[in-house]
Amino acid sequence: MCNLICFFLLLPLMYYVPLHPVHVSYSNIEYNANTRKLDIIIKLYTDDFEQIVNRKNNIILNLAKENELKNASIYCIRYVYDHFKIKINRNTHWEKTAIFQGKKHTELETFLYFSVSLKKQAKSIELTNTLMNDLYQDQNNLVIFNFSDNEIALKMDAKTYYKKLL
Repeated sequence: MCNLICFFLLLPLMYYVPLHPVHVSYSNIEYNANTRKLDIIIKLYTDDFEQIVNRKNNIILNLAKENELKNASIYCIRYVYDHFKIKINRNTHWEKTAIFQGKKHTELETFLYFSVSLKKQAKSIELTNTLMNDLYQDQNNLVIFNFSDNEIALKMDAKTYYKKLL
């Protein structure tokens, strides 16, 4: 009887699987054809973002803290340009015309804001998104692309990191 009671008490522990954190980023891309402008907002989890920037550059950003690295924005921008590539009208150098609008962060989330003014109407927009894939193999990058009255929602990951948006 004691063995049976012990078995039922220990049974849930045999199936216990520790919760695994969700590794996800969110990006919102809005294209306004009238103004020929792209507005981009990228949301990353601050601790993960600091970890990957530290690993790549051997620095500590201290985002959302009093002792934040003075040139933290440069490291944030560099990481985004390396892992979030937009090809507009077959031009692969969106970062040369992009304007970093700023960043907001809390201890939990970091928001990065960019805008791109185009000389011509966008006939094609392609996205390669490998944000945080170099840190987590199970990373998911959720993207919302808005243009005219259309909205496309995408889930990108280490295997599906490229998509033609327009």
